[in-house]
Amino acid sequence: MLREVAASRNGPCQWQRSVLVQGMLSHLSYMTDTNQNQTPQRLLSVTELSEFLGIPVSTIYDWRTHGKGPMAYRLGKHLKFMSSDVKAWMALHRDDARNRGESQ
Repeated sequence: MLREVAASRNGPCQWQRSVLVQGMLSHLSYMTDTNQNQTPQRLLSVTELSEFLGIPVSTIYDWRTHGKGPMAYRLGKHLKFMSSDVKAWMALHRDDARNRGESQ
């Protein structure tokens, strides 16, 4: 019990770090496997993403706080969004009135 408390105060414990590293490595290997012959994707800043989506910057930060927005990468103090992640997130949140039986 004491170790769990100490680990929670000092950041992730060993197995949590292991899971995080494995997840990052699998994502990186996916990126390199699928994009070998393609140019690297451009990373969008929070401001660029807000302009692209037509929403306020504060909404993006709110989404991140609540785990609702597209996946981001933290590079130092900057958040960056890969365009393919944004497109995939948008596809998941498409509002198709035909599937709900609403008239157009």
